[in-house]
Amino acid sequence: MTPVSYVSPTYYADRLCERGRLYIRKYFNGDDQTLWNDLNAFKSDLEKDLREAREKKFGKAQHRRKEKAEKSIEKTHAEKVAKDTKMFVFKRVAKDFYRDWDEQEPEKSAGNPWADSIADTMFWM
Repeated sequence: MTPVSYVSPTYYADRLCERGRLYIRKYFNGDDQTLWNDLNAFKSDLEKDLREAREKKFGKAQHRRKEKAEKSIEKTHAEKVAKDTKMFVFKRVAKDFYRDWDEQEPEKSAGNPWADSIADTMFWM
C-alpha cells in the first residue's frame, strides 16, 4: 500500500469517484452513438416544440425585431432545454448504472453495476 498525504476518507472518496466515472465514461466521451442520437433527437424535438410555442404567441421571427418579452421567453426556453437535456442524461445514467437492480425483488437483484465476469472476484473498492 502506498502512503498518501491526505486523510483516508478523502482518499477513498476520490477512488470511488474515479470508479464511478469509469462506469459512466460513455456519457462523457461520445463512444455510444445510440445515446448521442437519442439525446440529439430529444433536444431537437424539445427545441422545436418550444420554438413553435413562441411562434404561436409572437409570430415568426424572420426579418423583424424581437420584443423584450419574446427575448425573455427565448432565454427561459434555452434554460429549459439545457435543464431537460441534463435530466435526460441523468436518467439514462441511472438506468444504466442500476440495470441489474429490481425494486420489486431486491433480494434477486445483482445490485452491482459491473460486468458479471468480475462479480465474484476481488477488486479495489
